[in-house]
Amino acid sequence: MSNQSLTRQQRGYAKTESAFGTPATIVAVNRFLYKKLSLERKIASIKRDDITGYRTVPASMKGRQTGTWSLEANLIGSGIATTVPSIDPFLVGLFGQAAQLDGLIVYTISDSLETFSLQRYRDPSTVVQHMGVSCTVKSAEFRIGQDLSTVTMSGDAAQILDSGSFVNPSWGLTAFPSEPTLGTMSALPAIGFHGSISFGATNVASLRNMSIKWETGNDQIVDTFNSDFSTGVMGSERTITASFSLYDDDGTITNTLKSDELAYTPIVVACVVGNTTGNTWTFTLNGLILKDLAYNDQTKRWAIDYTNSEAYGTSIGTNDPITLAIA
Repeated sequence: MSNQSLTRQQRGYAKTESAFGTPATIVAVNRFLYKKLSLERKIASIKRDDITGYRTVPASMKGRQTGTWSLEANLIGSGIATTVPSIDPFLVGLFGQAAQLDGLIVYTISDSLETFSLQRYRDPSTVVQHMGVSCTVKSAEFRIGQDLSTVTMSGDAAQILDSGSFVNPSWGLTAFPSEPTLGTMSALPAIGFHGSISFGATNVASLRNMSIKWETGNDQIVDTFNSDFSTGVMGSERTITASFSLYDDDGTITNTLKSDELAYTPIVVACVVGNTTGNTWTFTLNGLILKDLAYNDQTKRWAIDYTNSEAYGTSIGTNDPITLAIA
C-alpha cells in the first residue's frame, strides 16, 4: 500500500553558498518556518520549425534546464539581538551581502551577487524531496500593518534537483542530501500592527498599512554555449518602492506629505514593526519620492494612499535606498 504525503508535514532549509554552483551543506540550524514554499523545475522546449509536408509539427526537443522558487513567510526574528533570523540566506540574497553584527543586525545593500541552497523535505522520507542549487532573489515584498507581518520572495535557481531523478554527480554532489536531525524552533512572529512609522523625524500615528516591494534585477546566465544549465548569475538595475495608506486629517505632517508629493521632494521614511528583542524590524527608506497620491473614501474615514513611491538613496554613489535593522 502506498504512503500518502500530507502538506503540513514539510520543512524548509536554506544556507548561503560559498560560490555559485557549490551547494551548501545543510544542517539543522538552517531550517526556517514558512507559509508557502515552491520549488519548480523548468525545462525549455525547443520547437522544431522543419517543414514536413504535413500540418502537424514535429515533436519538440528538450532544451536548457533551470528552476524557480517562491516563499511566503511571517517575519520571525531569532529572539536574540545579535543572531540573524532563520531567513537570513534569503535576506543576504536580497541585499547582496551578509548582515553586520554590532549589538544589532543590520542589512545594507551591496551590488555583489549572492546565491543560496534551498531544500524542502516532505514526509514520508520515501517521497520525492527537492533542492534548489544556487538560488537568486528576483523580487520581494514586505507587508506591514496586518496581524502578522509577512515577506514574499521569488527567484530562479541554476537547477532544481529531486531525489527521485538524481543523477550522480550533480553540482559536485554524489547523492541527494539527507535531511538533518530535527531541532526545536521557538521564535515568535512579529506582530504586524505593533511599531511606528516616521517621515523625517516625525512619528505618524495614522498609518493603516504599508508595503515595500523590491525588484533586484538578478538573473541566471542561461545562454552560455555548450551548457544545459546556468553558468552563473548577473544583475541589472534594482528598484525599491513603497506603498502605504494613512488616515487623512488637517495636521502638519499630513499636509507636508501632500506638499512633498507635489514637489517631488525626497524624504526619509523609517518603519518599525514588532516590539520584542531580536524581533523588531526597522526598514529605513532613503530618498523616497512620494507618488500617486489618491484620496480613498472606501472606509468610514477618509484615507490617503501613496502607491509605488520609489526610494533612490541619499545621493548618487551612496547605494543606500533601504536598510533593514533587527534588534
